[in-house]
Order: sequence, then structure tokens, then C-alpha cells
Amino acid sequence: MKMFVMTGKMTLSILLMTVLVSLSIFVAGCGEDSEETTVPEIATVKIEFTLPSPPTPTEPTDGPFCKAGDILQPGESCFYPGTDIEMFVLDDGTLRILNMFIRGDGRVNFENFSINGTPITLIAQRRNDNSWKIEKIGDSGAPEKLELLVSTDFTETANGEFIYNTKHEFALTESFSRDFRLDPHNPRLAVELTNNTPHDLSVHVTLLFDGEVDYDERELFQSGSWWQKVRMWGITNE
Repeated sequence: MKMFVMTGKMTLSILLMTVLVSLSIFVAGCGEDSEETTVPEIATVKIEFTLPSPPTPTEPTDGPFCKAGDILQPGESCFYPGTDIEMFVLDDGTLRILNMFIRGDGRVNFENFSINGTPITLIAQRRNDNSWKIEKIGDSGAPEKLELLVSTDFTETANGEFIYNTKHEFALTESFSRDFRLDPHNPRLAVELTNNTPHDLSVHVTLLFDGEVDYDERELFQSGSWWQKVRMWGITNE
């Protein structure tokens, strides 16, 4: 009976120590969880690049310059607007543009096509008498710019695509820098760049959050290419 009492006291002491240690761990854990996760308030997007200057004609010409609706008969020529690029129709109906000879199916459909570094838009049709009718020439209406999209409110679908609830869109012809305020309850940033120019561009992209550099790289954007960067933060405490 005496040994039983002693064992009971020892068991009680061990149980009390276990409770105290567990309580200490719980309190310490609560202290760690109470620390708020630091999330940025301001995102800064910087895009640095230079569009190539249109080449200067080596031998400036006074024309005649081609225009939509013109019909070039064999032996006649005109110049692409603002350049020294001559379009000449040979006797057999072949259309010569610099060192290119076009006959084929008798139709030209150039949209932002590059010749000697010059973006060309030309739609022309060869006719039965071997003449060529210019249907469209010059600005195609398509933006020859670096397209920027920035969103601070979006959702990600199950297949990894993003649906933008709000978005800021810019057509850039020169370097760009702007601040965007993030949602404190759901901070996130998506940046997309699309090269809608006929040129390959070297673009310096910098992303900062509250002034601290998060991404700083120079990228080569080929004509027609697309690039995306997404940053999201989880909030552990409301």
C-alpha cells in the first residue's frame, strides 16, 4: 500500500510537468502565429527598350509614291511611301520589289513584313493584262508597339490560365515606369508583354515591391512573342 502511494505521487508529478511543458509550447506557438505576414503595398513596373529608327533611304526619292487604288502597268513603277523601295512591273507581269520577284498565284499579302529593316504593308493583285492593282499600302492599322498589360486583380483557372478582373493596358513606343497599388487583402501582380512590332527587341524588365528589386532581367523579345510574370502572396492572418 505504501509503494502504491509513492508511485501515485511520482505519476502525478510527471503529469504536472508534462502539462506545464505543453502549455509553454502552446504559448510560444501562439506568439509566433500572431506575427503578421509582411506583404508589399506598391508594385513598380519598369520597361526599358528602344524601337529601331526607320532606315533613311540611301537615295531619297521624290516619288512617285504608290497609293491604294493605283494600277501599275507593265513597265511602270512607284515607290513605297516614304522610302526608296521601288515596286516595278516587268513585261511578263512579274512584280519586282528590290531583289524580290513575285509572280506565283498573282497576289501579294504583306502585313508588317520587313524589307531591309523597313516594315512593309502591301496587298496587291495581278490582273489578267499583267498589270498589278494596289489594294492596300502603308500603315496596316496594326499597332507596331510593345503591348503591356498589368493586373492587380485576377484569378487562376484549374488549367493555369488567368482571368483578369481588372487590367491596365499600355501601347509602348518608349521606356515606361509606373507604380501600382496592391490589394492589401489579396496582393498579387501579373505583367504581360507582347511584341507587336516587326522587330526583335531587347527589353529590360524590372519589378520592384515597396522599392525592393524582385526581378531585374534583360530579355530578347522576338517579333510576335509573348512574355508573362506573375507574383502572388498568401495572407495567413485577416
